[in-house]
This record gives sequence, structure tokens and C-alpha cells, in this order.
Amino acid sequence: LFFSVPDWAERNVFDFLSNIGIKRNNFLITLSVTSIWNVCRWPKEYFARLADMLGEEFKAKIVFTYGPGEEEYVRQTVSLTKNKHYLSPPFSLKEFAALLKRANLHIGTNSGHVYVAIAQKTPSFTIYGGRSPVNWSPVGNLFVGWTQEGLECQPCEARDCDKKIK
Repeated sequence: LFFSVPDWAERNVFDFLSNIGIKRNNFLITLSVTSIWNVCRWPKEYFARLADMLGEEFKAKIVFTYGPGEEEYVRQTVSLTKNKHYLSPPFSLKEFAALLKRANLHIGTNSGHVYVAIAQKTPSFTIYGGRSPVNWSPVGNLFVGWTQEGLECQPCEARDCDKKIK
């Protein structure tokens, strides 16, 4: 899987990160917390706590990312954090790829973001919730996924879920 990133996109991402105080030597984690399928979403408050923990434990700089139509959902998630984290601007796809290329780690839901991260050779961790990663996982050694086990409804291919995935 390959997705090239033009120099202008890398410059725009460098400028964004510099403007918010993130330096090249900072450990950068991107968080993609949304999915078009509710069954793939992990609760906002869980992602907020994860961001705070990663920032505290690893001194990581956290940038929350989003795609078209997802900004408000992500803003709500960021508002639940206790520490200072950042929201990416509405990047183009190439700029988004440049951000993921710069990241040391990408964490997110089962969405297209993980494939962009893998295409940039960025180590990635995907939270599947109740869905089965068997049919939805990128291949290769840069990827790890997590699924909540023990749900009677697995493997799940539904778009919506009323179970609280922990």
C-alpha cells in the first residue's frame, strides 16, 4: 500500500505543527475517533481519557483528526479531555497523509484513516469495538487491532450497536 505525499503538503503540516508548538523531536500521536458506522465507534469519553493518558505517560503530543462532516463530533471529544491536545485543521487528503506520515503512532477506529497511516508506514492501532477485524484489517507488521471479546453478537457486521463497548 503506497500513497505519495507532495512536498507542499508536508510543508503545510510542518507549519501547522510548528504553530501549535510541536517540534520534530516530539512524540506525535494522531487520534481518529470517528467512523461512519456507529458500531465502530468507541465512546468519546474513552478516547478523551486515552489522549490524556498517552500525553501524561509518554509525554506525547496528541492531534485529533477528522474527515468531512466529522469536526463537531471530534470537537466534542477534545472538550472532554483534561489536558491540552490539538485539533487538526480541515486538511486535504494529501495534507492528512502528510500528518500521518509525521506521526510516530496512529490510533483510531476502523475507518479509512488507518489505511492512510499504513500507506505512510506509520505504526497503527485500531479499536474495532464489537466488529471482527478479520475482514477489515490492513496487512503487515505496522498494524495492531483490538476487539472486545465475549459479546454474544460477534462476529458483527451491523452498522449500529446499542452495546457499550469498553
